[in-house]
Amino acid sequence: MTSGPGNPFSRRRFAAFAAGFALFTVYGSLVPFEYVPRTWDNAVAAFQGVFQKRLWPESRSDFAANFLLGLPLGLCLIGALRFGRKGVAGSFLAAVALLPLCAAFATAIEFTQLWFPARTCAGSDVVAQTLGSATGMALWVVAGPTLCGFAGRIWDAPNLGGRAGRALFVYGLGLVAIQTLPWDITASPADWYRKVRDHVTYVPFEEMTGANVPAEVKAKKPRDWAELAVLFAPAGLLMAGLPGPFRRAGGFAVVAFAGLTLGALTEAAQIPIQSRHPSTTDVAIDAMAVLAGWAIGRAVTSGWLPVVVPTVVWVALLAVVNWWPWDFRPGLVAERLTNVSLLPFLSLESKNYLYWL
Repeated sequence: MTSGPGNPFSRRRFAAFAAGFALFTVYGSLVPFEYVPRTWDNAVAAFQGVFQKRLWPESRSDFAANFLLGLPLGLCLIGALRFGRKGVAGSFLAAVALLPLCAAFATAIEFTQLWFPARTCAGSDVVAQTLGSATGMALWVVAGPTLCGFAGRIWDAPNLGGRAGRALFVYGLGLVAIQTLPWDITASPADWYRKVRDHVTYVPFEEMTGANVPAEVKAKKPRDWAELAVLFAPAGLLMAGLPGPFRRAGGFAVVAFAGLTLGALTEAAQIPIQSRHPSTTDVAIDAMAVLAGWAIGRAVTSGWLPVVVPTVVWVALLAVVNWWPWDFRPGLVAERLTNVSLLPFLSLESKNYLYWL
């Protein structure tokens, strides 16, 4: 079955999404792939101990993260079987058949982690992922076709802005995902309150002007802000393709408001993330980057020359992000090449969260 005009869903797409979520779960569960051999009997005995001693979650954050890993997998699996087909009973039977597969998948991942000591094997992770998958399936049984129809109508709505609007919607979701990496979620409202009270930067650019800010933090901030500019400018470029005020020079105020809103939403999404700290400075940088991207998008429509200048500026920003602080030493090239890892996305474990972009 293929999706009809204006409908972004199909059984094949749900199957592809399910495969993607499964691969993401495997990768995230085993990275950095530091394999250590052990016998099968030893692994089985250790796994039995894991379910005896670590079945109850030690961390609400880890439980929530694993629950969220399982939810889209269950939703997409049942969507791959039931999209376009009517009948709650059929969807319920499909969920009953698929749930043991999701539980087996979660169990296999945790068992495999025993060969990768850098990862922590826990029975509670199996429980959390299985419950997440069950919740995703229940969501489909209760309201799956209705939600797909609603999303399809929104996706094809003229006021969404056509291709540019759909691309902006997807890119906005990507921004939220990137800005909340590494997804070390805390489920404690008390932790959220303490973060808002003690760790949110409310004074713009206080990271550079504050008297108690360490020198190494001040030295690092220009690069962080350049990365934010590179990340949010494409949202402005896409806004330049939207209808209405976005295509007029007088749309400056509308774009500025949209940029501030986008920046505020991505920063607010960081409140439940333990290792992230929202900042009004970042909101301002996000909004300015969106405005700059929109201005470039408006300029590009006037001919080939405006394309050259934004490209040069973009390359310069990428150089700042990747070469800072420009302490070039050619003699280190051969030595550093021997230490280059061929494992994709491994830098997420040790470097800045935007390196993979």
